[in-house]
Parts: sequence; structure tokens; C-alpha cells
Amino acid sequence: MDRTITVTGRGRVSVAPDTAEVRLGVVATRPTVADARQAAAGISTRVLAALRAAGVDPADIQTESLAVQPEYEYEPSGPRLKGQQVAHRYAITVRDLSALGAVIDDALAAGASTLDGVAFSHREPMELERQARIAAMADARSRAELLATEGGVALGAVLSIAEGDGGAPPRPLPMAKLAMAEVAPTPVEAGSVEVEAAVTVVFAIA
Repeated sequence: MDRTITVTGRGRVSVAPDTAEVRLGVVATRPTVADARQAAAGISTRVLAALRAAGVDPADIQTESLAVQPEYEYEPSGPRLKGQQVAHRYAITVRDLSALGAVIDDALAAGASTLDGVAFSHREPMELERQARIAAMADARSRAELLATEGGVALGAVLSIAEGDGGAPPRPLPMAKLAMAEVAPTPVEAGSVEVEAAVTVVFAIA
């Protein structure tokens, strides 16, 4: 019969985020693909210039997709081609969160027509994971010591350690809370970024 105590420890680290990723797009519909492409290109040029003027590094602006598709109007007699739609979608990394609201406002004012979300993260995910694992190991030992004490035995050496389902990188908030107003700047609540770790530890009973 094995004389062991097996426990699962969990650790969590919660910190304020320091980076945001904004996803926005430019959509233009015109009678022909050439007209739609030219219109979307002009709007995108203004949006990108506004982002740079707001302090976003060009290296932090990435084109995610370019798409062309027909747009239809549906009538009783059947669908009718309305025009051609060209869409540009961008992912923008904002490293100064105090400027995030202004970045969003300036991009929309310059012609961005879609805002798909704001996700928050931390620049040092590896360090946060390390801290969460340390907390998980401390929790595992605390649980094992309690069980050993209540069981009237002495806790021995660690026999094995297996990482559980934790240790994931910081999970971004699915959507920032944006409060749009006609003239007021867009307030954005960053909330917090959490990292969780779990470990299963087997201790010997001394």
C-alpha cells in the first residue's frame, strides 16, 4: 500500500494590463470593384495616418485581411446586385493605454467603419506564468500539510509533480467596455489580466 498524499494546488495572478489590441476595419461599397477598391484605399490611408498621428508605431499596425464581395438587395422578385464591397481589417497594438480612447476616436473620425473589439494583455506573460506556478506549488504544499496534520502523519518528500490545466498565458478580455458618445472621448475600462496555474503533487508520508 502506497503511503502518499496527492493534492492539486492552484495559483492565480491578477495584474493590470499594459497593452491593448484594437481590431477595426474600413468598408466601402461602390458600383464596381475598381471604384470600391479606390474608395477603401483612400479611407484606409486616412485611418492609418490618424493612427500614426495618435502615437501608434507603424510596426504595431497589421493588415489582417482584405476582402472583396458582392452586395445584394433582396426584393420580392429576387436578389438584385447593389454593388461591390471592399473591406480592409486591421489589428492595432496600443502600448500606451492612456491614449487608447483617443486612438479609437481618431480612427473612427478618419473613416473606420467597424470596431470589432478591444483585447487586453500584459507584455510579460512568461513572468506572470512563473508567478502563478509558484503560487500553485505553495497552495499544493499547504493543502498537503493540512491533510497530513489532520491525518496524524508527517509529510515527507515530493515524489512527483505534474502540471495541471493551468499555466495558460494571460487571457484577454473578450471585449472592452466602450461607452460611445457624440462628442465626449471614448472611455475604455481595461480591467485586469489573470493567469492561472494548476499542479498535481504527490508527497510521501514520512
